[in-house]
Amino acid sequence: MPAKLFALLLSTASALVCGAADSVSHERESAGVVLTNYYCVTNVAQFRNLSGETYLEGCGFHLTGIVTLRDTNRDLTVLQDASGAVALHFHTDGHTLKVGQLVTLDGSNCFPYFTAFPNYPYQPSGRNIEGSFEAPMNWGEYNLTRMRGYLHPPVTGEYTFWIASDNSSELRLSLDANPSKVRKIASVARFDWTLSREWSRFPSQRSESILLKGGETYYIEALSEQTTIGENLAVAWQGPSLNQSVIAPSYLTPQGARDVITNGILREYWTNFFAGDLTGLGGPREFDSALAVENVRVSILGQGERPKPDRIALDQPLTAEKNYRWVEVEGLVDFVGVNGTDAILELSDGRAQTQIHMSHWTSALAQQIRNGPVRVRGVCEGVYDEKGALAPGIIWATATNALIVTETAKQIWTPRRLSNRLQPR
Repeated sequence: MPAKLFALLLSTASALVCGAADSVSHERESAGVVLTNYYCVTNVAQFRNLSGETYLEGCGFHLTGIVTLRDTNRDLTVLQDASGAVALHFHTDGHTLKVGQLVTLDGSNCFPYFTAFPNYPYQPSGRNIEGSFEAPMNWGEYNLTRMRGYLHPPVTGEYTFWIASDNSSELRLSLDANPSKVRKIASVARFDWTLSREWSRFPSQRSESILLKGGETYYIEALSEQTTIGENLAVAWQGPSLNQSVIAPSYLTPQGARDVITNGILREYWTNFFAGDLTGLGGPREFDSALAVENVRVSILGQGERPKPDRIALDQPLTAEKNYRWVEVEGLVDFVGVNGTDAILELSDGRAQTQIHMSHWTSALAQQIRNGPVRVRGVCEGVYDEKGALAPGIIWATATNALIVTETAKQIWTPRRLSNRLQPR
């Protein structure tokens, strides 16, 4: 009987379907600017072939594989195909993806996942178009602002730029209309701030003189974070026949304005930004093992078979390529904390320890694990240790038969009394 196909449209915006071919490039248009390299990935391994600059330029995907993890608390879905596994951060708009499903995912606009602030860059709290290159003052507290668009110099010549903000900020300008060619040209450092339009408090606020061509288009972007009191953000320039002033609407086109010809600049803001640090947010970012995705279309093809697990040792480093893969590990359970059918176990293989997060805990399992070592299968999510090395951190055991006691394990391990902390509830 053929599998029933369910197509769930997860965004009002149309997602680019790459097609079942090797990674290729396409043209796309933003604010009337044609960007010629929009990369389409058709298997997980290909994400590692793209540079950080490429992700700024644009990346879509057409992937078919097995859903091995769905973490609704983090909007994180892990997909594994024959070439590897990737964690994808996107909203499902109420539709339910389930572990074990064979699916095809078509995504448009993906960017390496920022663990410390997952909502960036595709899930702002709001957005609007500002006329000049200046954000509202005293708008709120503990927020992040990004303003971006295209700059149109009136004549060819040398231009200088300034940025002013409370708190820190970064100003980036591309060599042309392509966001992948941005470089940081001015900034206000972390823990520093300026008054509104105060252009000369710190030397870093001013760019070097930059040659721009009249009639050409340049991508420009400013990032700013605010903790408390005195919020402001503005960008000024000076050039041939232009005195120092905030960049006016007539020289700006907002990013993403496809259907309406307008002037100004796009402002996006996030109201839940508490880090007080812009490190890593702006500019190119290299792919590790997870991606944030703006738009995703899901086609559920039916139930699939889980991948063959990779055998891992808890004391061995975990490469980025192995992160989020379906794995198998053996050890002794030292501790269990139970909440209904969910449980957190501490598992030791005699050399190192990791956490097991189980989704189908039963009282019978509590008795079984007292009889000896266990074998666990699930998705291994790495964590960085104090030396900056990636190591097995959490194994997400979501299958009903994820934990078993085996004769092989009993031959390897000597059973010992479990900690008194092992008290199922």
